[in-house]
Amino acid sequence: PENFIINQILKKYTVARDKHDRLPNGVFEMIVEEAKKENNMEDFNMPLNKLDKKIRFKYNQMIGKDEEKRPSSHKAIVEEVYQRYSRTKEANGGKLPPGTMDSIIEGVKLEYGLSDVKMSSLKTKCHARFKKENPEFQNCGGSLKIGELSEDDRKRRQHLLNEITARYIREKETHPKKLADGTLDKIIEATKLELGITEFEVHKASIRGRINRKSFHVQTLGNESPYDAVDEPLVSTINSWLSQGISVTRAQGLDLANRLLKGKKLDLDSKGEEIVLDAKWWRNFLERNKRKLVCSGD
Repeated sequence: PENFIINQILKKYTVARDKHDRLPNGVFEMIVEEAKKENNMEDFNMPLNKLDKKIRFKYNQMIGKDEEKRPSSHKAIVEEVYQRYSRTKEANGGKLPPGTMDSIIEGVKLEYGLSDVKMSSLKTKCHARFKKENPEFQNCGGSLKIGELSEDDRKRRQHLLNEITARYIREKETHPKKLADGTLDKIIEATKLELGITEFEVHKASIRGRINRKSFHVQTLGNESPYDAVDEPLVSTINSWLSQGISVTRAQGLDLANRLLKGKKLDLDSKGEEIVLDAKWWRNFLERNKRKLVCSGD
């Protein structure tokens, strides 16, 4: 009987957790009372704190098994949201225009065919992860502000990070088991000296973040771009959004443009480096297509 009522409570608890990342105060007590009444087991009197631990343990076990069976569900959605969030912040010098995160989440939900996904903590998780992987965007301690760098300086910094990332990957491939302590620090300092680019601080978390995101080589395009193949589908999608009353910001437009570029396999240059369309490209895109667009943000 005890296992039976615990399983009934677990079923109700699972339904509630699908709607809330964290149960509001008093909800667990209500779930327990409902399950007891529905199954005529009001005499079941396990202490609430003990019961709570049992249910949480069983729930976490169940979720772990579900994720092993369906690795492309919740984890994939969270990762896709973060990738778009990260690309958008990088393209905008570490800034995220108001409302962009909500639009990214809604876009991912629509693309995955989901109408009711509770992601109340996702903004906090993405912010914390980006902050950890990209400390140079935090502008602390009087360090250089990435968003204020000139185009030439941004290219120099990008070249430095690309080279450090490439060397670190080669070192990891040479020593697949474990690298010696301090290896990445040595690579960073040696690369800065060899390239003569010593004015930028390079955080280890940034290099590791690139590897985790598989962004090994990044290149930012400025005013001119040979990648106008994305114009037609981008204009079409933006006009479709606008016709539905969905406003389109520069950050949203750039995120879509970069995904279209990747989908057409035009996101790598002749050297195999990743190309990231940026704010200057967006301004040129708006100018090129101002007669085709219903309305657009800049």
